[in-house]
Amino acid sequence: MIIAAIYFSIFHQLGNPPLKQWDESRLGVNALEMMERNSWIVSYFLGEPDHWNTKPTLVPDLQIVSMRLFGISEFSLRFPVALFAALTVLLVYFVSKWLFN
Repeated sequence: MIIAAIYFSIFHQLGNPPLKQWDESRLGVNALEMMERNSWIVSYFLGEPDHWNTKPTLVPDLQIVSMRLFGISEFSLRFPVALFAALTVLLVYFVSKWLFN
């Protein structure tokens, strides 16, 4: 039951809607440029180091791995975040089940 709920709420149609204009597309461009430059530390936007998003590059790094596994698509950009969202749901489910029986 929980797996079906996770699938239909998180993974169903993951690659279907277009990318959102701000954060999602900007992180996607960061990941693409980092992949082209083989850079795992510095994020780039329009050929220059990106000073707009100064967070550590975990999400773009995971998106690079996903793009290398699945190809460049909306699905591969969203898959790492969806995977960790599903793992978070499972963690909350099992901890709640253990605590409250």
